[in-house]
Amino acid sequence: MKKLMFSLFAAMMLIGVQAMAQDATNEKPIWQPSVDLSLSYSSRYISDGWVINPESMIFGDINLTWDFNEFGGIYIGTWFANDWNDYNKDSRIDYEPEEWDYWVGYYYTLNDVPVVNSLTFDLSYTYWDYPKRTQWPARGETERKGGFDISTGDFAITEDFTWHPGFFIGWDHENDEWQAKLYVKSSYKISDKLSFNNGLDLFWNNGRWRCGGYDGVNHAKRAGLLDSYKNGFSTLVWSADLSYAINDYISFGPFAKLAWVLDHDYREVWKSETSPNHKSGMNNLWGVQLSIS
Repeated sequence: MKKLMFSLFAAMMLIGVQAMAQDATNEKPIWQPSVDLSLSYSSRYISDGWVINPESMIFGDINLTWDFNEFGGIYIGTWFANDWNDYNKDSRIDYEPEEWDYWVGYYYTLNDVPVVNSLTFDLSYTYWDYPKRTQWPARGETERKGGFDISTGDFAITEDFTWHPGFFIGWDHENDEWQAKLYVKSSYKISDKLSFNNGLDLFWNNGRWRCGGYDGVNHAKRAGLLDSYKNGFSTLVWSADLSYAINDYISFGPFAKLAWVLDHDYREVWKSETSPNHKSGMNNLWGVQLSIS
């Protein structure tokens, strides 16, 4: 399975490189998608500030986007998390990806909007598959989440420094979990090839979103969060990356994340002995990523 996974991903990258070569010599037809791929190493797996796997991981994704200009655009993609340390082990399945995500979405941009320059509306649907969760009692083997995102155009502080805010809300109808986040992203162009990017995410969600199985199930029950609809701020996540453009299509660089738990009850869940989260209420990771567009 591991060899098959990397063979498929290598084939995807070759397709992307071929598309780039064609795009360099011909004007791209409207039916031809833009291709974005990435492969990264991370010191652990953190999702929305919560540690899913405390061991080092390999991640990869491919996303195809069809931009129809004034009619908006559609996209499809897939992402995998490879548990090469086999931390979340199913005794019958070794070293397979512990997660596959598949998504589809539609976006539309309103231009020349007063004050905010532009507004982009994005509707998405994501299917999460966990092939190793056959023995996890508190979660299913799949999840399904609908999402809505709205973001503004870039605001220029200087010619090389831009930022924009946004808002996202998602609902996992299969597990009756929902979350929302306010975020801001910024980019600083250090040189023609080097840029420094930042992001800050503030999460608000119901208690079921993260306390239903990822982190100390029994402790979550005692904290009243496992089947709770308690709403509140859960985590604040800061992310940063340094991206070096090897050429017009390929970039490479390191990244890092810091996450803080904000709610007292969630912090109690983090302190559970069975939880992979840090006992201080702060999680962090670092890694490197190769991207092709």
